[in-house]
Amino acid sequence: MSTPSTSDEVYNKKNQLYRELLLLTGLDPFAAHGTSPRKQMFATQIGQTLVPKHSTVRSYQTGMERAYGKYTFNIKAPSDIQIISIVARYPKIEGEDVIKSNPQNIVIYEELETRTIGALDIRTFKTNHPYFGFDYVAQPGSQKLRPGEVIPKDTVFYDSPAITPNGDYKYGVELNVFQGTLPGASEDGTIISESCAKLFTYNTYEERDVKFGADLIPLNIYGNEHKYQICPEIGQQVRDDGLLMVLREVDDNLAPYYQSHHALRRYFPIFDKAVYVPPGGTVIDIQVHHDPLCKQARVPTGMDDQMLKYQRSLMNFHKTIKSIWQDLISKRGADNLKLSPEFEQLIVEAIAYTDDKVNARPQRQYRLAKHDDWRIKIIVRYENVPSVGNKLSGCFGDKGIVVKVLPDSDMPVDEHGNRAQFISDSLATIQRSTLGRTIEPFLNAAGRDLVHKMAVNLGLKWGSLVTPQLLELKDKDGLVRKEFEKLKAFYYAVSPSRMGPWHENLKDSELYEHLAFVITRTLPVMYYPPSSDKEMIDIILDVQKDFMPLKSYVTYVNNQGQKVKTKEKFEIGKAYVIILDKTGVDAAAIASCKLGHFGVPSRITRQDKHAYPNRRQPTRSFGEAEMRIVASYCEPWVTAEIVDRNTNKDTMALIVKNILHAPKPANIVNLVDRNVIPYGASRPMQLIRHMAECAGWGFQYKPYVPRWDSRDIEEYKHNESHRSVSPKTA
Repeated sequence: MSTPSTSDEVYNKKNQLYRELLLLTGLDPFAAHGTSPRKQMFATQIGQTLVPKHSTVRSYQTGMERAYGKYTFNIKAPSDIQIISIVARYPKIEGEDVIKSNPQNIVIYEELETRTIGALDIRTFKTNHPYFGFDYVAQPGSQKLRPGEVIPKDTVFYDSPAITPNGDYKYGVELNVFQGTLPGASEDGTIISESCAKLFTYNTYEERDVKFGADLIPLNIYGNEHKYQICPEIGQQVRDDGLLMVLREVDDNLAPYYQSHHALRRYFPIFDKAVYVPPGGTVIDIQVHHDPLCKQARVPTGMDDQMLKYQRSLMNFHKTIKSIWQDLISKRGADNLKLSPEFEQLIVEAIAYTDDKVNARPQRQYRLAKHDDWRIKIIVRYENVPSVGNKLSGCFGDKGIVVKVLPDSDMPVDEHGNRAQFISDSLATIQRSTLGRTIEPFLNAAGRDLVHKMAVNLGLKWGSLVTPQLLELKDKDGLVRKEFEKLKAFYYAVSPSRMGPWHENLKDSELYEHLAFVITRTLPVMYYPPSSDKEMIDIILDVQKDFMPLKSYVTYVNNQGQKVKTKEKFEIGKAYVIILDKTGVDAAAIASCKLGHFGVPSRITRQDKHAYPNRRQPTRSFGEAEMRIVASYCEPWVTAEIVDRNTNKDTMALIVKNILHAPKPANIVNLVDRNVIPYGASRPMQLIRHMAECAGWGFQYKPYVPRWDSRDIEEYKHNESHRSVSPKTA
């Protein structure tokens, strides 16, 4: 019989789910056990995944994780380079009133092959999103960043927290999962523990641009009588009320009062312009734009002392870059100097900041607008712990909303001490066809219980420090080797092509070292690509036969605070969970929206978007399509009520008044008396009526009656005459 060709082998292969062809779904070892819509959902969720502060490595992988881990916005050497100089934007200097943290370094280098001068922009954080990002983690390559050092290509200097020192990609957290029908954990609802929430701590960043000059001065809201400080320094926290900066218009007639030492430290909400951020954040970067040579009006002396400190450091920063460029020209000549686009951009910015020839340098602008005396960009970082409303998901498209965060002591725990960190609906497995969410905790529980039994048989405690020397002493009668054979059999059962052959020719010292690692910490990563020759059903049958995980009754605390034991036995095992960028912490409702000059709702502009601590932009809950649906299902007065409450200033004022004066604000029978404010007085209606009257015509209201038969019409009129709530008093 002739040997089959390579194409015949591929064609006759039972499983052709090659990880290389599955794109992002190639990260799922159990991709064969989910529907295509759910796999597509998981692939989409990978792009929405936030970077948890305490992420962990997944126990079961496909082998694609390290390949994806190479593209996490790391900062690395683009080629074989030699470092020329390293320039800090805010270098460390001695003194009291100094900038204590430097958010940016520029590494100027020369490519050894092309002799091109380039630049690396190294910052302390990375964000490609309006809010989400992460702080960089220094890698061993960062120790080589010094002038004159030759660095090989692809040497990583800084990387994401989702990358381990060994290059593993940890994009989520492995949690003890309990799948049951508990209150709250139904459909898309999930329950997590307090410790689980802390594991998923993620960073958000707020950025504010503030400009001021002679007509708009900053207040001393962060300083004291001896120090004028208009905003937090780098490394300082924002005030508890969220005020970042406050600006006040200059009025010469009122200057003796509004510009006194006491008044400049006090915020008047009616007159002053505030800039808010969420409270609790830490300022990590301040960038100033100021032209000391411009002849425009200046901020009063002393009010810009804090910003002058940053401006002087930024000026020295650009002077240093310009000096390095000029030195390179003098040594090599302008015609022989090859510059990268990044370094050219730095030079242009340096010339714009340092050239004292006002007419010869580029005009400074921001978003096509000329600079005021000062323009400041402040970036604030927040560490957020997930709470009710955050969205978590497994790796099978099984997303869920956090509906409750419980103390660890209230979470389900089995008779073996395994306490759940994450609770989800067990029925959702069938409803969503996500079978992988049951396979992963099953295999992890089997491995966990096996290691626990091995430790007990060896007279050791699972999770305690075990050394290879201790195992060697216990192996006099072959007990350790006997337990290792069980472990090797488990490897063959769950990952025969990857894990099994690796343990065939282990030396004694390697055997003891590996077993000590397993008992002390955990099992190594299991590789199971989706195209594995051994089907998952065969793996499950082998595990059930020889390594069946322990099941027991589970105890949990119900909504009444009582400890309850389940009627059936369950297993609690680890599954990989990711956190998505749907935080659910933004307010969707507002008390009253911003109104324009004509009294109709208007959009928030960049100038007043952050001028209040609360949300001012309403959500689009009722557009034309939504109002048509309401009108088709409800009576006419319902539509009129919705429109009037949102567009009539008198109605808004009456609503606020009635709520404030009501003895029970949450139980008001008649919020708006339509005998006092009738329908049709909203500003849009008034404007339309005014235009119609100017044109010589007007509106006349006529109730809509559908074309029903005579019995339906009589019934409609009867219901209208006997309605318990009149539309005029609703």
